[in-house]
Amino acid sequence: MKRQQPALLISILSLAVYLMSCSDLKKDLPTETTAGPQIHGQGWIDSSSANFHGLAIQKAGWSMTSCTECHGPDFKGGSSNSSCLKCHSKPGGPENCTVCHGGLNPAPPKDLSGNTSESSPAVGAHQAHLIARNALATPVACNECHIVPASLSAAGHIDNTAGAEVMFLVTDRFAAGQSFSQSTRTCDNTYCHGNFRNGNKASVVWNDATGQAIACGSCHGDVSKSSIADKALPKTSLNGGTHPNDNKCYNCHTSVINSNYQLNASRHINGKIDFIN
Repeated sequence: MKRQQPALLISILSLAVYLMSCSDLKKDLPTETTAGPQIHGQGWIDSSSANFHGLAIQKAGWSMTSCTECHGPDFKGGSSNSSCLKCHSKPGGPENCTVCHGGLNPAPPKDLSGNTSESSPAVGAHQAHLIARNALATPVACNECHIVPASLSAAGHIDNTAGAEVMFLVTDRFAAGQSFSQSTRTCDNTYCHGNFRNGNKASVVWNDATGQAIACGSCHGDVSKSSIADKALPKTSLNGGTHPNDNKCYNCHTSVINSNYQLNASRHINGKIDFIN
């Protein structure tokens, strides 16, 4: 019996150590929650937050790869079972053009940095062209000045070159030497602003919000004149041109303008002279 006491003592001590160990493990376990882990942190869907997901995507070079890993290639939820399309409901979801730039249409405002003022270089006169806001001509489509990418990842869309490429893909048929300067933000020698016979070949600043670029007489005629008729009169023989010295536009351009000097936008700045028709 005496030989069994050490064994009994060892057994009792071992059981005590085991119970103490279990107690420590239980005390350190985290409280169970049904909310699930918060993957992105606070502010992920708050556009005013420094943790906004749009900023994270911008820092990633506008790559959506990390998004599709959890939300699926179609952004409908994937393994996360959380659809991006609840907020990004337009075709293409988060890859729709207006997510990064534009609003009702793909052209700014807003620009990639969220700017909305026409004085901002990336905003400029986009809407004045795209919706023909000033009723001087028909709307200018995006693909008249830019190569519109077929998708977010299309070659040439997102690159390391600052500024969008500007080309004159329609008006180059009507005028030579048209150009856009990224440094001065000016359009030069463009058909739209007077590069035609008896026109002024105006150099216009893209982000000039004063309206001077479209003032009557800026493209053809003389903005300093007092009446609309005199403002719009192209260069005559008196100032080095060939246009007749007749300021009643409607006498010859009846389909373009009426006697009240109201323009037919579909016939103005359309690449041809609409003469008595």
